[in-house]
Amino acid sequence: MALTGFAAAGSDDAAIGWFGVLEWIRQRPEYSNVIVVILTAHKESRNVDRAYRMGANSFLAKPENFDGFKQIALLLVQFWFKHNVVAERKGRL
Repeated sequence: MALTGFAAAGSDDAAIGWFGVLEWIRQRPEYSNVIVVILTAHKESRNVDRAYRMGANSFLAKPENFDGFKQIALLLVQFWFKHNVVAERKGRL
């Protein structure tokens, strides 16, 4: 099975930005196994809770500088594409 990754970054209007992208992805069965990682400055608990309820696989706060961003990007690749074990399933549970 090919693993597909997707990262959605928040905008100033989180409800229209990454919530809309996440909803669009999760409504399509052909994207049911896509890993969705939210990387945003909008880390209020209501946004975190909503993102997970909508099907996000991970929620990360944007780092303060580019070096921090590079570190998070490397960790994401290592975790999701090297260490994570993916279920052989069709559709969501």
